[in-house]
Amino acid sequence: MPPKVKFTREEIIDAAIELVRESGIEMLTSRELGKKMGVSARPIFTAFENMGEVKNEVFERAKAIYAEYQNGFENYSPAFKRYGRQIIHFAQKEPQLFKLLFMSQGEGKQPSFYDAVNSSEDMGIVLDVLARDYHLDREKATRLVNLLWVQVYGISVMIVQGVCYFTEEVISDMLSTTFIGAISALRSENTDEYLRSVRAEKTNNAN
Repeated sequence: MPPKVKFTREEIIDAAIELVRESGIEMLTSRELGKKMGVSARPIFTAFENMGEVKNEVFERAKAIYAEYQNGFENYSPAFKRYGRQIIHFAQKEPQLFKLLFMSQGEGKQPSFYDAVNSSEDMGIVLDVLARDYHLDREKATRLVNLLWVQVYGISVMIVQGVCYFTEEVISDMLSTTFIGAISALRSENTDEYLRSVRAEKTNNAN
């Protein structure tokens, strides 16, 4: 008979996610997870085939935790600022999970921050919110998202890495200032004409 499962899959993932929160994904090994649970590594492998399977489940749990931060963002005003602010908030409150989701590559084939954000189910809602609240077409809404995620990601990474600390007021002001400048530029016909000329120049140079 196969060995009796001492811990359920859910209990093991609960322990694993806490281990990652405390020490990072690098510490998620069978040995460290067993220590976290107060047992040897053996019970882990009565519920999971290998640690790769455990890590995949942890990644999915981390995504679910991040999704909770964005739950209902479209009902806030301004909704777009709320979405960006919640990414930063996630980085502040869950730095190791932020690293796992948005700063790691390779094992588990985690997407980049840009890919994760732009392929998420929320992105369609984000673009709809911009169209609703600021009367932007899809192209301009997408360009605005691309402009502002550079700032959101930069702030988040600096917080996670401990490079600097920003107060809530400073973060709010930075996001608002950048947003106002970006949306004003996108609404300007002169700016659109300038951008088209830049793209044409790049195309000519490439040829």
